[in-house]
Amino acid sequence: MRAMSDQPSTYIEPFTLANNDSMVERQVSLSGMQRLAELVVEATGEATVSLHFGADQQRFRVMQGTIAAPVVVRCERCLKLMSVNVVANVNVGLVKNNEQAENLPGQYEPLLLESDEPVSLAGLVEDELILSLPIAPRHEMGAACVSLDDYAAEDEPQEERENPFAALAALKEKH
Repeated sequence: MRAMSDQPSTYIEPFTLANNDSMVERQVSLSGMQRLAELVVEATGEATVSLHFGADQQRFRVMQGTIAAPVVVRCERCLKLMSVNVVANVNVGLVKNNEQAENLPGQYEPLLLESDEPVSLAGLVEDELILSLPIAPRHEMGAACVSLDDYAAEDEPQEERENPFAALAALKEKH
């Protein structure tokens, strides 16, 4: 049985959602995500969230899906602003303690939730987006960034300058 959660809510109960084999699909505003805002130039608009909560074949409770959001970052190569669509592929095991985290299969990242209390969906979304930000954002080669031709022009030999020791060599030849 699958339940669809499409009513706006700022808090979710991951264990309850997993026990009910539920989907969460909604838009989450980026405007209140202060930690994300500190790492990018601009984080406005909304993140598209599509998460399935359920149990895998080994009965581990999991949260799987995608979170995507547009952000503006600074290109590390040319320092110009660029838009990036950050996509977080979420594959998380829901655990209540460190022992459960250690027993979690390797394909899952543990999400430690010490109680069944509701969790901020925006906080989960922000965490996943931060983890998925590019480490050193750069334009694709050939895009609006410095091209290889610009570097090649700097490497071309310039006009030969006169050797300052040429006069000494000429004196040495005379004697």
